[in-house]
Amino acid sequence: METNKDYKLSLSKLIPGLLQAQLQSRHSSALKYKCWVEHDHRNVTAWYCLCKVGARVVGTCSHVASVIWYLGVGRHENVVWPTDFSSYIKDAATRGEE
Repeated sequence: METNKDYKLSLSKLIPGLLQAQLQSRHSSALKYKCWVEHDHRNVTAWYCLCKVGARVVGTCSHVASVIWYLGVGRHENVVWPTDFSSYIKDAATRGEE
């Protein structure tokens, strides 16, 4: 997604419509997550991730959601993610001064 290519995607030759993604953790350089997304021509039919919440019953973890978003939207648009979030955070000490 960025110039350092955070996503590593693989397609299954044995199972049509199954892809695997390997993502580097944004919090720990030692962690990599593997997730799988199964799809048909129109819909995502199944998913799984090896992170702590990857086997959720309702919804997906953020890793699977980001892969689906990237494949559906992100790779078709020139999205540049901010690396400095300080402009989005307000200092609580100055809250009454506004």
